[in-house]
Amino acid sequence: MTDLVPITVRMPASERDWLKEQANVNCTSLNSEVVRALRERREKAEKRRARNTETRRTANAR
Repeated sequence: MTDLVPITVRMPASERDWLKEQANVNCTSLNSEVVRALRERREKAEKRRARNTETRRTANAR
């Protein structure tokens, strides 16, 4: 497991409430839901970056 670093996050109450609902639905903690959401966002960003890099390589090869 990686090092765990505590942080404080300020967010709108409506977002916190939604995360709490998701935690209840998924039988997880609020913290787990935040980490899951961040990991999903990171994965999407990394895939987008890889696609953009490949597109540039293809364009430059022409």
